[in-house]
Amino acid sequence: MSCDERLVELFAEAAAIEGVSSRERAVADHVIGFAKRLGFEVGEQPVDGGDAGNVLVKHHGGGESLLASHMDTARSTAGLEITRNEDRLVSDGTTVL
Repeated sequence: MSCDERLVELFAEAAAIEGVSSRERAVADHVIGFAKRLGFEVGEQPVDGGDAGNVLVKHHGGGESLLASHMDTARSTAGLEITRNEDRLVSDGTTVL
């Protein structure tokens, strides 16, 4: 499997996990598990509201770089069907993407 194919597969796995705002525990657990399987140090910073905190992943104890991203989605991804449209990933039109 090429690196590009693996990235598409990883995106599809994550995007299919239901994680609307304040209910992104399943997404956090997915990210935590993925990072731990790769051998990273993982922690979670508590936040007010919601069922998951900020996931913190350290590479070699941390450092000067930071990658930040939202784990929640604006709308439900239940039933998400991802397809390729030339160089893009799109939904079938019935769900968000």
